[in-house]
Amino acid sequence: MFRNLFKNRASTKYPIGLGMTELPKSIYKGKQPITSKDFKVYVNDHFATKIKEIGFKGRDFNYYREQEDYIECVNFWTYKVGGAIQVDLMIKFKGIKYPDEENEIKPRFVKQENAEFIRRLSPHKISNNSINVWFWIFNENPKKNIEIVNDIWKLFESCGMDFFNEFKNHQEYVRKVETKDYMNFADFYTKRISGKFEIGVVYFLFRYWEKYGDNSKATEFAKKGIEIAKEKEYLEYKTEFKKHINT
Repeated sequence: MFRNLFKNRASTKYPIGLGMTELPKSIYKGKQPITSKDFKVYVNDHFATKIKEIGFKGRDFNYYREQEDYIECVNFWTYKVGGAIQVDLMIKFKGIKYPDEENEIKPRFVKQENAEFIRRLSPHKISNNSINVWFWIFNENPKKNIEIVNDIWKLFESCGMDFFNEFKNHQEYVRKVETKDYMNFADFYTKRISGKFEIGVVYFLFRYWEKYGDNSKATEFAKKGIEIAKEKEYLEYKTEFKKHINT
């Protein structure tokens, strides 16, 4: 999770703050002086208080806020042994259930693997074919850890909220995703390596446009889904795509 596989050094309007793009090697060497459990205390005391003031619910490393059509989520990701943390911002649309899910995901259970849009909290501009890697390193000094949590909040308040604001007019935002290049849409980048992968992206776009009344776009993505759903485990997806086209 914390390997710096991709670097993004683009300029940004956001302050760099206390985070970094690469982890010290010591983070990979097992038990850390400050554990995830230790750091939760600072998050609950300083981040949770602020985010709840703007309507989010939750505690520890998971927060969510419900809008009419979708759920906004903020998830902190860290090693169990501690050492460092990163923050993912996620959007999960309501009313879209996948063929391999028994029930629709409840707000507090939205995770990276089941969210539709994922943006890593980072001061760097995002771009296609890259992932924003941005970490905060725990400190043995309690005051420094409070500074780190406040730095995370400062960045969330600026560029994090910018991401969520994109979805106020979500049809306009989702319309930026094209059939010919959907997997290079920056918010889908992590889908290449986790969650429902490409089939999940296409299924979401198909169901999204079906739900919001653009049958032409829904059919376009249904056809793309049939094209890529060759593996046996995707037969349920393929059935739904065909059902739409044959209706």
